[in-house]
Amino acid sequence: MNIDQKKLDETIVYFQTNPKVELDEQFYPVYTYEMSQAFVFLELDVDYLSNYEKITAKGIRIEEMNIGQLSAMFTFIQRGERFCDGHMATYIEDGTVLRLLLRLKELSKSLQNDL
Repeated sequence: MNIDQKKLDETIVYFQTNPKVELDEQFYPVYTYEMSQAFVFLELDVDYLSNYEKITAKGIRIEEMNIGQLSAMFTFIQRGERFCDGHMATYIEDGTVLRLLLRLKELSKSLQNDL
């Protein structure tokens, strides 16, 4: 699986208007099916807020994260979209999602080699 930032950036369509809102200034991002699938590789972390705080407090870099920490990060990014339109887009655009996916890929290869 080849993952690159340009491909991830193409998975967002910006400036879709919300038909339920009368103001034309109400926009939100729309993510493709492929982008939404990036967030289903791991189980949702039910304690993601606490775990996210631990990750950030300890300054754990993505390249050092384990599966549980990756799950917390993916859950944090995905759930944040529910409360803030464009939350996922921010993490896609700054390369965080790409780095998380690459780390997950690295760990999955390591797990396969251990079998």
